[in-house]
Amino acid sequence: MAVVLERFAEDARAVVADTMASAQADGVEEVQAEHLLLALTRIPDGPTVAALAEHGIDEALVSRLVRGPGQLLDDDDRDALGAFGIDVDDVLSRIEDGLGQEALAPVPGGARRTRFGREAKKALELAVRTTVARHARSVSTDDLLVGVMRVGSPGVDRVLTTAGSSAAAVIASVERRGAA
Repeated sequence: MAVVLERFAEDARAVVADTMASAQADGVEEVQAEHLLLALTRIPDGPTVAALAEHGIDEALVSRLVRGPGQLLDDDDRDALGAFGIDVDDVLSRIEDGLGQEALAPVPGGARRTRFGREAKKALELAVRTTVARHARSVSTDDLLVGVMRVGSPGVDRVLTTAGSSAAAVIASVERRGAA
């Protein structure tokens, strides 16, 4: 991984470092593409954040979907519980109302060392490929965003669906801004 990161521009390297630090603090053992997306929303300004903002994708939205208690259950679990008349969102809301907003947050510590999962590794690989296709010397945050969009991650797809956008639309915004 270190060899690949040598090709990353300073700001893109900072995104990867932020991803790892946040995942570790949240007790996440395996970083996925949506964790990279969350770190990309934290960039202070520039074309990457502008492309995301154009599609209603910001830190609050991604954080809610990546870190939120909704991650405790997948769609199949929700459907199964819904068949019994249980509204999962209502239950989670009641828990947070009674016990506080952080009641369902992961407990840091005790987790194994954070590592990149298959999706995150593929997103980084696709970012490098985007850079090569642009004939650029270093991977930019825009290249990283394109890699995250192209990986086909269910977590990223959930963010895009919630925002009412698509990977193709975000990539088009990045390309229109002339970066990737």
